[in-house]
Amino acid sequence: MKKIAINKLPLLRILVGVYLFPLFLVCFSLSVPPGDLPLCGLMFVLAVFGFMLARRESRAWRLVWLSALIVSLLCGALEVVAGQRVAHQRLHHQTANESLQQTAGLRFSQFVAQWPAAAEFRC
Repeated sequence: MKKIAINKLPLLRILVGVYLFPLFLVCFSLSVPPGDLPLCGLMFVLAVFGFMLARRESRAWRLVWLSALIVSLLCGALEVVAGQRVAHQRLHHQTANESLQQTAGLRFSQFVAQWPAAAEFRC
């Protein structure tokens, strides 16, 4: 019984193309962090699979997939850190806006009492 030989080079080339698609999506998307975190996870899984396929291939392929692993980990870490910062900024702006609305509401209510036509502009 003969063992089936699988040529890994075409698989590695196809996998590079599949890896580059989510990488471009992460780099050029306009989503708010951590919106691209699932794409970073997909990139990590693809990079691990590519690195496993390239274990016994040339050194260049191992370096390509090792760099893909590093890039996917960095992208994921940046998404997490940026997501935490965005959440902190939203919380800070939300509390600041609430305090401004409370003080503006008091001043605006005095203005409405003097000029009844301004009541339609009240939030």
